[in-house]
Amino acid sequence: MSSGNPNSGRDNFYRALSVIGAAYTIALLAPFIIPLALFSLLNHAVHKYRLRKAARSFPCAQCGRLLGNESIAMADNAWSQHMRDLQNDRPH
Repeated sequence: MSSGNPNSGRDNFYRALSVIGAAYTIALLAPFIIPLALFSLLNHAVHKYRLRKAARSFPCAQCGRLLGNESIAMADNAWSQHMRDLQNDRPH
C-alpha cells in the first residue's frame, strides 16, 4: 500500500535535479563571479583613496584652508540627507 501523494517520487526527483542544476550553475559561474567581486572591491578602495587624496589637495572656497577627510564625511552626510529628503518628498 502506498500512502501520500502518488507524484511525490517524481516531485522529489525534480527537486533533486533542480538542486544539482543550481550547484552546477554556481560551479560554472564561480570563476567569473569571484574575480568580478574582487575587482569591484579593489575599484571601490582605489576610488576612496583618490577621493581622499583629492580632498587633501583642494582649498576651501570660503576660508582657503586645505580640505581633508572631514570634508568628505560632511559631503557624504549632506548627500545622504538630500537623498532622504527626495525620498520623503516623492514616496513610491
